[in-house]
Amino acid sequence: MAARKHITLALIAVIVLNCVTVWFLWRTPWLVFALTVAGGAVLLFLFHSTRITLVYILTALVMTATEILAVTVGIWSYTAPTFYGVPAFVISVWGNIGIIAASMYKLARNITHEEMPRARTHRALRIQVTWLLVFAGTSLLVLLFLWQHIVLATTLLVALKLAQIRTMHATEYRAATILFLSTIVGGAVIGEVTSVALGVWHYNTDTIFGLPLFIYFSWGSTGLIIAEVYTILSSPLVLRRHAPTHH
Repeated sequence: MAARKHITLALIAVIVLNCVTVWFLWRTPWLVFALTVAGGAVLLFLFHSTRITLVYILTALVMTATEILAVTVGIWSYTAPTFYGVPAFVISVWGNIGIIAASMYKLARNITHEEMPRARTHRALRIQVTWLLVFAGTSLLVLLFLWQHIVLATTLLVALKLAQIRTMHATEYRAATILFLSTIVGGAVIGEVTSVALGVWHYNTDTIFGLPLFIYFSWGSTGLIIAEVYTILSSPLVLRRHAPTHH
């Protein structure tokens, strides 16, 4: 019980750390990087979980690559980039978001009392991975190629997310829906709107409160994808020998 309390407090602290450092220290990106790496290291130490460590690494690498692609095609621009058009802290902030989103998904399942759809057979696992790649890849293509057509991009993204929830979370769609909405509120409404207002980055198209409409739903999309990675890693066919953890 004490360990869970420490993890909860650490998660809250890292959420605040991610926001505050990006909002007020973005002009010194390496300092933000160092502080957010330290916050992530504390979480990884407390969780002591191979599964969560992989979620951290995959989220950091994949989302940093996604940001580089988005900046390259012109969807948004950072005010103080470090390399390839993005600041250094992008990779550590996204790693922390991966842990936070996986933890939010677990909390949502506890609230709804829904079971995680762990794959019990190799066929089921292959299906989960295939659907993840299909929905994640299609969502990325919509953003990269249709970002200047805001209504079309938003409509397609919403349709994709509804299909994704019903396809990949058929037995526990309420938890997935809670996560989808929570990441929109936390990531877009609170995190991004404030960051854009403070000048950390800006979008190169029409916006609502500084963000194109499709970006709000792209945050929900990211939350779902992280949850699906976490679900796949939770299969007894993956990481069979990892030690018991708090997650």
